[in-house]
Amino acid sequence: MQYVLLLRSVNLGKLRKVSMPELKKRLAALGYENVTSYINSGNLLFVSSRDKTTVAQEITELLAEHYDFEIPFSLLTADEYREDAHNLPEWWNEDMPRLDAMFFTIDADRDALAAELETLDVPDEVLHIGTCAVYFGNYSTPDYKKAQYGKFMSKKAFANQLTLRNAKTCNKILDLLD
Repeated sequence: MQYVLLLRSVNLGKLRKVSMPELKKRLAALGYENVTSYINSGNLLFVSSRDKTTVAQEITELLAEHYDFEIPFSLLTADEYREDAHNLPEWWNEDMPRLDAMFFTIDADRDALAAELETLDVPDEVLHIGTCAVYFGNYSTPDYKKAQYGKFMSKKAFANQLTLRNAKTCNKILDLLD
């Protein structure tokens, strides 16, 4: 089964450094095959015959063993990723200043996140809650920090439950899947 692994908040400037070549070797040492990465922000794909629960546990243990900071992550099967991508609304393909996906990490409280998201006042933004992620589009600003969802991401209660990727990265990952 092919998996998509999205690490949260790694390689941001000088902080939270994770070498992708090193991590790929560590994942291969666990027996995962065809381990690849896309850019340096923690986007990895690999194949394993193990079930998702086992893979998530192995990755949790690997990250805890090799890094002195917590690394929340999202783990999706290729089928889950594809299904979410194919069910996106039309606006996801529009030319907007900002399009992003906030993927749920493995420990995310999806019900609480959805309830909180429903309270957002987003006049210049559109939102779609998918199975794997929350997808946002902003019609007026390319600055993610000024967008309502950017402010939402900064809330401590939800900070480690979501990992952000822009539309370009999301689409490239989709292209890289078998």
